[in-house]
Amino acid sequence: MKRIFLVTFFVFTFTSFNTMYALTIDDLLNAVKNQPDSIIDKLQIEKSNIEKEKLTAKLYPSVDGIVSYEYHNSPTNLRPMPPTEVNPRVDPIPFSKAILRYGLELKMPLFVKEIYTLRKKLSVVQSELRLKRKQNIISREAAVVSLNASLSYLESYIDYLDKRIESLNTTKNHISLMVKNGRLPEAELYKIDNLILQLKSMKNNLVNKKVEIVKNIKILTSKDIEESVPMTLVEQNLNGENLTLKILNKDIEANLISKQAAKDKFYPSLYLTASYIQNAGTAYNTDTHIERTYGSIMVALKIPLFEKTNFTGLKESKIDLFKAKQKYNKAKLEIESTKQKIDEQLPIIEENISLYQKQVENQRDLLNIAKVAYKNQRMTTEEYLRYEVNLLQSQAELSNMIAEKWKLIAEKALLNGKDLVEVIK
Repeated sequence: MKRIFLVTFFVFTFTSFNTMYALTIDDLLNAVKNQPDSIIDKLQIEKSNIEKEKLTAKLYPSVDGIVSYEYHNSPTNLRPMPPTEVNPRVDPIPFSKAILRYGLELKMPLFVKEIYTLRKKLSVVQSELRLKRKQNIISREAAVVSLNASLSYLESYIDYLDKRIESLNTTKNHISLMVKNGRLPEAELYKIDNLILQLKSMKNNLVNKKVEIVKNIKILTSKDIEESVPMTLVEQNLNGENLTLKILNKDIEANLISKQAAKDKFYPSLYLTASYIQNAGTAYNTDTHIERTYGSIMVALKIPLFEKTNFTGLKESKIDLFKAKQKYNKAKLEIESTKQKIDEQLPIIEENISLYQKQVENQRDLLNIAKVAYKNQRMTTEEYLRYEVNLLQSQAELSNMIAEKWKLIAEKALLNGKDLVEVIK
């Protein structure tokens, strides 16, 4: 008794939880932002921050510790020395065959114009990556809305098929009695049965497509759904700024800076180098241990007088800039055409929805009349079946038009950079 109670309790709790946690379109759209693809885009932005830090790091000094051991076939000076530094009769002369050197070396760029320009380019690239991430999220949201609309269409179609199969079975049962009584030939039953089999086959194909769509929604959201979720358009104004054009505009800006960076290679650069080295060895004249310290600091101006790769790099950057501008022009043309197409198609689809709604009502009435006429043998089986099929086709077209409308709305939102979370609830 206790076990039965526990099982009942768990079943009730599980069922209640599922009912309470019914997924909404908000859940699906918000889930898109936390998927691996979105996280990868986010990591790409973080990586660009590191790239910028690496570039800035080139302006910092680098300090190296140096240790070397040298052996020469004749005594060599530990460091440059003036002739009056030692008295060769009494002092050890700092010349030795074996010399140990150790110390520190510092290098630092004081001015390298190319680095400052490339830092500016990385800032532009970062803005471009942020825009790409936003566009990718909206693109995936639009895909979820389109898939959900397609799923809703398939569910409606399957429901209509079930109703037509049920209707045909009812008629078939009635006709069976008439066939048994000899009022109709048996062939009439086969005609109805064939249509039922066709509709069942269609249903299986639709169920198969439904499985595929559910899988694709899971890939985009990581959510398991069994049926489509309802959608309502809460924001009528879908106008906005196209993200693709903004991204390509940033690309032009980045290429413009790249061109400047290629020019910067012709500018002189200023570097600072300094070293502090301790030199040790055995004086060749007294055979005693000697040490000498040697330090230096130098500011050098490096002037690139001729380097062929600088010229080819500049040519390449000009081509890249021209290419980026052409990409922008091409995308602008395509986007404007697509926007125009959607603006023209949306009213047509909305009108079609109204027309199909009226058509479905008419086909339903006609089918009811046809059923009565067929039972009274004032209509052939073929004519009656045609009415069943006509109603099914009208219902399917109506559902298809509704799905197409949602797909166009999603496409328009994507084109105008509108976050679908704010558009559809």
